[in-house]
Amino acid sequence: MGPKERFISTLFLKPADKIPLFEFIDSQNLFEYLTGKRPLTYDTELAVECCFKLGFDAVWAPFGGIAAFADESNSDKDIYIDEWGTTYKKTEYSWPCDGPIAFPVKTREDLKKIKIPDPGKPERLNDIRKALKLTDNKMAVIGGICGPFTIVYLAMGYENLSLATIDDPGLIIEFHEIASDFLIKAAKQMISTGVDAVYIGEDLGFNSGPFLSPGQFRKFNFPYLKKLIRTIREKNIPVILHSDGNLNLILDDLVEMGINALNPIQANAQMDLKRIKDRYGRDICLLGGINNDILCNGTVEAVEKEVKRVIDIGARNGGFIPASDSGDFRNEMPLENILMTVETIKKYRDYNCH
Repeated sequence: MGPKERFISTLFLKPADKIPLFEFIDSQNLFEYLTGKRPLTYDTELAVECCFKLGFDAVWAPFGGIAAFADESNSDKDIYIDEWGTTYKKTEYSWPCDGPIAFPVKTREDLKKIKIPDPGKPERLNDIRKALKLTDNKMAVIGGICGPFTIVYLAMGYENLSLATIDDPGLIIEFHEIASDFLIKAAKQMISTGVDAVYIGEDLGFNSGPFLSPGQFRKFNFPYLKKLIRTIREKNIPVILHSDGNLNLILDDLVEMGINALNPIQANAQMDLKRIKDRYGRDICLLGGINNDILCNGTVEAVEKEVKRVIDIGARNGGFIPASDSGDFRNEMPLENILMTVETIKKYRDYNCH
């Protein structure tokens, strides 16, 4: 079984010969170690090179316009405005995803002033096409978009969004409709270009619980997120949903939407891998689970022990891809811990080891 088939089979909960090897690479240190180059922005070409050198089964590539990811047009600016009107500020800690500092939408009048971005710009597919060409079917290509709540949240800010749930809930619904339309068109373009899976980055929670109440999410966001997921699944393309935070109160909703995989299963947000595997392991693949605190601060021995622990839990009956529960390899992680993670997964990825 080849890397691409292994990865996609696992997302669909079908038998695979080995546990897939994959992680989102957001570590400039790792890029530099493996390629000799230290990118200033996320570089798909270097990411593919890194994934091949690490023996990964898949690589992630963004649909152009992902919120908070700087591109060549603003890579030299410390403060910039994205196409939705949100202002971001770069810091030494924000790479590759910068933090918002000003939000354009507080009222319906503000929403009317926004020039809705065109998802059909051909250049939005540049990274996808590059990844498909460079991988040449030798690994899966995951096309990345954000979710509708993320577009709304980044354009409104948490305070404005929270106030609107009471003062003008229709504003949130109207904005979700706009965001959903944009993302559905984006997903269709990625699929027609040839991606093997779609990743939806849609953070929905704090470490303590969801950003909104379950009832509010069901009113404002879930109908649109569900529509996006089902549009993708209708094309027989698997969906990976990424959300940090404590999702326990809304996990049933997310699974019911038809996602194939959930990422990253954050331990310090009360997302217990064993409990989630026991309850949802027959319905979805789990991607993540390796404790980020250990990856950032632990010894290589502690990392090896943690990776083996996670594989022993998650690999039962398949449907598991071990990865950091922060959602990526990042600069805060010592290189030796990243490399030990990969080495340990390779050591224990045969299903007959468990």
